[in-house]
Amino acid sequence: MNKILIASTNKDKISIVKNIVNSVSSEKFEILSLRDVVVTSKDDTESGTIFERAEKKAKECLNGLEDKNEFRFVVGIDDGIIIKGTLYENVKDFIKPIVEEDFLSENEIVYIARAYHFIRNDGKEYSILTKIPFEFHKPKEKVKIEPFSYPLSFVLCQVNSVLPISKNTPEQNNKYYLNYSLKQLVEVLNDRKWSTSYRLHKHEAKCGQAGGIY
Repeated sequence: MNKILIASTNKDKISIVKNIVNSVSSEKFEILSLRDVVVTSKDDTESGTIFERAEKKAKECLNGLEDKNEFRFVVGIDDGIIIKGTLYENVKDFIKPIVEEDFLSENEIVYIARAYHFIRNDGKEYSILTKIPFEFHKPKEKVKIEPFSYPLSFVLCQVNSVLPISKNTPEQNNKYYLNYSLKQLVEVLNDRKWSTSYRLHKHEAKCGQAGGIY
């Protein structure tokens, strides 16, 4: 029963989430993704806010499972990007301008806003939002934009570093993400938040009160 299913096929995102979960949880989870599990019904269309998309991914994944009680949590994840103080819901729209064009200035700070939607095996749901700061550095070599990868990892660096996150060790990236995700994920994975109304918390997150994110 101590299994978590991540509703994603993105190998970079899966790796980061696996490392974070194993670091913050008081229990040891087996963490699987859509690369490991057959889901019979899945709608890949994307619309709405990052909260709504993360929720949809989790629910579509859960509905497509033959045994819906196999996993302690099913987790939908969706990213936005904060540029010059504005949250943009569709990161994909900015990948080519950021990676291949002069959209960002050297050393400019951007934030990856990541929404998580957890569905527990008793049907309860919870959403959190994390905001991770990164510093842009123009790549020395051409970056390939490939499906199911994360091209921004070649141009975004930890703050006060010139080494792109693609060049860091998993432990270094895990520690950095953990610094900005620890409080929210600990509370959810260790069952400290599940008595709170999901709808209320989701509203608070949208209004900028979730863990002091905005």
